Amino acid sequence: MNLSNNGQIAILGTNGYEHYFGGDTWKMPICSICDEPYHQILTLDTKDEQLNWLECSLKELPFISCVNCSACWERQYYHIDEKDRTVKMLEVETTGAWHHDEDDKIGYPLPVRSLKLEPLKCFDDEVVIESMGRDYFCKLGGKPVFLTDAIEMRCKECGRKMQYVGVLTGSDFENTELLNGVDFYFGDMFLYFYYCDACNVVGVDSQPL
Repeated sequence: MNLSNNGQIAILGTNGYEHYFGGDTWKMPICSICDEPYHQILTLDTKDEQLNWLECSLKELPFISCVNCSACWERQYYHIDEKDRTVKMLEVETTGAWHHDEDDKIGYPLPVRSLKLEPLKCFDDEVVIESMGRDYFCKLGGKPVFLTDAIEMRCKECGRKMQYVGVLTGSDFENTELLNGVDFYFGDMFLYFYYCDACNVVGVDSQPL
């Protein structure tokens, strides 16, 4: 069995590539709902041979979202400018907007943690859902694990179907061991990331657990 067909998981550690959680190595947009910077959650080093399935001409691919308000529950699109290392929001739904109280907000920037990718050994959907947030916070590639209906996204710039890249979630409540001391619980949900290499646009959608 070719484990690479199942996708990869991102866990703490290093393996010669510069995948990382957190940081502020890209200039983030300011959220139109809560006036806080978007969080740079995961940055992928696309030179990693395990990501050969990913059609991406960028050297790094940042996954971002604002996890302090309703923005993370809505469909979002953002453009990546590699030359200026800037991320610009193209669209985010603001209907029924709300944001967390000060005591519940997750600080910016997120602490940096080095990550490595490993092949996912189990491809059972239920096991993956149970493991997300407990054993790992991100699954890349392979068959998407949806919580409700399948998601399809089209690029806001060119209208073409976007490539599914991965899904991530926060750590389980009070599970600070997952990311070495980082409390990254932001709600019971999965964030799904899609990418258009022609336009350097990322699309994000969410589903509740």
